[in-house]
Amino acid sequence: MTERRHRFIRALVGTLAAVMSAGLVACSSGLEGSYEDPMGVTRYTFQSNGKVLIRLMGTEVEMTYEKDGDKIKVGTPEGRVVMTLLDDGSIQGPMGVKLTRIPR
Repeated sequence: MTERRHRFIRALVGTLAAVMSAGLVACSSGLEGSYEDPMGVTRYTFQSNGKVLIRLMGTEVEMTYEKDGDKIKVGTPEGRVVMTLLDDGSIQGPMGVKLTRIPR
């Protein structure tokens, strides 16, 4: 993959992550499991070690996250995205996109 394309994909993933949802940097009560938007375009796989794997259109990017109460903070190339963990176990992104947990 060319460097230009690689930079474009990283910027796209970071931008969409900021617009659609977010992630976190490890906390004692980390988050685990995979969450997906209703159309299946974006998937976030949270690991208890504070890493989140974001998959978007066949491209994967690993970032860090932290959970602070019901807030999930994901580190992106553009900064941090803050999302909310809802009572039903789904995640609410900043543009109203709801990510639901994918059963194992």
